[in-house]
Amino acid sequence: MNKYYLSPFLIQFDEGNNIILFNTINHAIVRVNKELWSELQTYINTNKYRMLTDPTTSETLIKLVNDLLRVGILYDFDIGKYKHNMVEFRFNVTTNHPSMAIWFAISGICNFVCPYCYLTYRKDGKTVEANSIQRFIKFLNKYIIQNNIKEINIVYYGGEPLLAFDELLNLHNKLAEIKSQYENLQIHELIITNGSLLTDDKIDKLIEASKLNPIKIQITLDGTKEVMDKRRPLAKGGSSFDLVYNNFIKLVKKYPFDITLRSNVDYENLESVKQLLFKIKDDLNDLVKKVIFSPHWIFETQEIFLKNEYYLSEISQKEAEELIKLEALAQELGFQVMPNYIHGPCTYVSKHGYAIDEYLRVYKCPAYLYTDKYFGIIDEEGDIKIVKPQYLIEAFGEIRKCYLSCPIGTLCYGGCRAMKHCPKERIMAYFNTEIGKKVITKYFVNKHRKE
Repeated sequence: MNKYYLSPFLIQFDEGNNIILFNTINHAIVRVNKELWSELQTYINTNKYRMLTDPTTSETLIKLVNDLLRVGILYDFDIGKYKHNMVEFRFNVTTNHPSMAIWFAISGICNFVCPYCYLTYRKDGKTVEANSIQRFIKFLNKYIIQNNIKEINIVYYGGEPLLAFDELLNLHNKLAEIKSQYENLQIHELIITNGSLLTDDKIDKLIEASKLNPIKIQITLDGTKEVMDKRRPLAKGGSSFDLVYNNFIKLVKKYPFDITLRSNVDYENLESVKQLLFKIKDDLNDLVKKVIFSPHWIFETQEIFLKNEYYLSEISQKEAEELIKLEALAQELGFQVMPNYIHGPCTYVSKHGYAIDEYLRVYKCPAYLYTDKYFGIIDEEGDIKIVKPQYLIEAFGEIRKCYLSCPIGTLCYGGCRAMKHCPKERIMAYFNTEIGKKVITKYFVNKHRKE
């Protein structure tokens, strides 16, 4: 005879006649009819030791119990006694997973001069050289073998990575060769670009290159013309909006994959970003379903956050709600959204997470790029030569335990170590506000509609 217990990591969302259950420890998502859910709770609370083989137990309830046991939402032992053990185990499994995350700043040069850019130490940069790419590929090959890596997630970053477009394609082709050499190795590539250099020729070349391995793209637009030109000006002067917007629309229409649209937001451009969404809807019509809208509140620069001694909220609840309102509007207009309810574990504490600049200096976090907090340099043989071990040691020594007692600890695992940000307000806004619940419920339903 079994007594059943619900997961202590469970969050519920109302969806008409159904309940959506989200398990924060393993991200399992289940939709259950409200009447059946009520029947299950009654079964658990009032018939604690009744066997499922009891002839009075409905077949539907038996199936639900077995399904929830399978996905870790229901347990046949008192899971609450082991809550902290499960959180620690999950953290260790996730941070030691044989997947590699690399932020590769292949260009330290940028053709924009955005006043809010957080990389304030990015000065006197250059584009990555062919020899550096060879060294990087040597490093990657060695690392895959030594650590039994099964997945690589690489972000082409900067500066503006398309200023090193030929080098990017060269690197992409070499990554495709690596992928073909290792059975079951997955490589995911993303370009984070300001979009100004996406000419027809470059788009066509990226489409062709993606036949070897898909290259995803993210572009930033911070509002309509007047606001965008002020917030993201071209280094040489002139309007950035017309150039970037036209390239963005062209890319969405031509590119075979969804495009991520990032907007960096504060109170000065909230209304302009809303106007931007309506404009994109008018210009793309149903093709907005290919756009993943991703708004982010502007955060401090390196000069500021590197001086932080204490952890602060990433953003306030009011700011979090403003972002969710933008996501809700985007959903209504037909865009995809990616609710920012999962924040960790981050690159900084992940065993195989690195940021690398064009000089092949290696950091534990992209927030440290171009600062003196690099711990190593990739040498001619493709090995990381450790030059500042303290910056590697601190990444694994500074493990915040707040996630053990925090209600959303399994979604952030201590927040951002580099910036000393706590994302609690941002995450909880999805679970504690009506608009947040609507956005995340719609996201779950759309994401798992076929299931």
